[in-house]
Amino acid sequence: MSIKIGALEAPTWDTLDEWLNTPRPARCGELFTPAKPMWNADRMSGKKVNWQAAINCVPTDWQRWLHAALAYRMSELQQGTVGLNSSVLSRAASTGLNPLNADHLVDLRERFSGKEFSCLVGFMEFWQGLESLEMRPSSALIDAYKNVPRKKQGGSDPVLSLDPDKGPFNQVEQNALHQWLHEQFCHNNLDPERYLYVRLLMIYGQRGIQIRMLIFDDFIHCGRDYKIRIHWAKQRDDDSGFMAKSETFNIDEDLYKLVQSYMSGVNYLGRSATTMMAG
Repeated sequence: MSIKIGALEAPTWDTLDEWLNTPRPARCGELFTPAKPMWNADRMSGKKVNWQAAINCVPTDWQRWLHAALAYRMSELQQGTVGLNSSVLSRAASTGLNPLNADHLVDLRERFSGKEFSCLVGFMEFWQGLESLEMRPSSALIDAYKNVPRKKQGGSDPVLSLDPDKGPFNQVEQNALHQWLHEQFCHNNLDPERYLYVRLLMIYGQRGIQIRMLIFDDFIHCGRDYKIRIHWAKQRDDDSGFMAKSETFNIDEDLYKLVQSYMSGVNYLGRSATTMMAG
């Protein structure tokens, strides 16, 4: 087969059937004919494109234009991606969901995975941008798609999974860890700097680099108050560098005194820039 001029022209109401029967290039470089029942231009792809089942998700007068939009998509993306598009659309059709109906958007989001719904949004946005097609989704519908909140993947959320290897400790785990730290410290099984390091991480939840770069002068006694100054880690697009910005938090008197005791136990020469913890 060779590419005909008709494949390069924009279809109209009168020429759409002829346009769909004209071979055109797929993304892989091979030719395919949109009107043929199944697209498999890329023989290396494990997923064929079943456009016939896909176009049933929209009203009859829209189906040929959705068919044409999928054909244009084949020229832009890999066959596997277009196959996923067609799979999502065909499954929407099987459950009576119309992607052109704004009232169905929440149901469409719930019907599909986050990846599948994003694939649908991407295709609808692509279709809307095809100015060569006389029937396409409205800009208002695409805005509605973009405004639909995405589903949260609870299983992959480290906070919701309560997995201490991935997310924060719950209160019981924190209490147990605090008790273990205290016992190990009292029995001289835990170095003071390690004890302080974990304690500060547990209390303030800052990045490790922020805790490791603390100096003794960052622990402040102001009258009856005890405070700690924690510096920001270097921010993106911030040329000021590390330790340029900081926040001050209240600290317990006992923890402040522990830091002072630790300071007196090391060879502190009065250099305020000496870090508390080397690692």
